[in-house]
Amino acid sequence: MKTSKVITGCALAAGLMAFAPQSQALVIDNSVVAPVNVKATVTYVNGSSKVQKVSFSNKDILKKVGAPKGSKLATWEGDMVVISDNLIWEDLTVAGNVSFDMVDLSDNTTLGKNGAFKYAEVGTYTIDYASDGDLVDLTDNAEAFDVSGTYSLKVSGSAVKNGDQTQTGKFTTSNLSGEAYDSTIGQTLPVSATVSGGGSGKVLVP
Repeated sequence: MKTSKVITGCALAAGLMAFAPQSQALVIDNSVVAPVNVKATVTYVNGSSKVQKVSFSNKDILKKVGAPKGSKLATWEGDMVVISDNLIWEDLTVAGNVSFDMVDLSDNTTLGKNGAFKYAEVGTYTIDYASDGDLVDLTDNAEAFDVSGTYSLKVSGSAVKNGDQTQTGKFTTSNLSGEAYDSTIGQTLPVSATVSGGGSGKVLVP
C-alpha cells in the first residue's frame, strides 16, 4: 500500500501531500498539494520607546519574491514553492529563500479495510526564511528568520474505491522560536512563529 505524508514534503512511503484549511487542494503528478500558513512575529522597542511588532507571513514572502496575484505558498517534493494558476511558479528552496526540515521522533500507522489507513506522527520542525536568498547570515537580507520547535501530523486515507482514495491531513506546530532580522529594526532579535495546515484531496492508488 502506498500512502502519503506531509506538509513539508517528506514521504511516508511514496507521494506527497501538503494541506491547508483556507484553500481547496489541487493535485499535481498524483500528489495532493495545497498552501501552508507561515507566520513569524518579532517584538521590539522603536526609537520613540514604544513597543512594536513586525510579522513575516505568507503575504509578505509572496510579495517579496514578486509572485503573481492570487499565488499560494506550498510544499512540493521537499521544497517550498509558489503555486499560481494551479502550477508551480517558482521553487523558493532552490532559489535560497526558504528551507525546512522535519525529524520524525515517534509515529504509528493503523491499517483498515480496502487500503484505508490512519497515520500519526510527532517530531521536531525547523524552517528558515531569507528574503534575499542568504540563509546562512540573516543580516544579509532585508527580512529573515530561523526557527525550530515541535510538530504534530495526522494523515488518514479512506477505503480505496475504483482506484481512488481520499486522503486527509492536519499539521500543527508549537513552540517555534529562534532569531529574526528586519532591516527596519537593524538588529537580530528573538522571534516566535507558527506553521499549520489541514485539508484533503483525492489521489489514484496503484
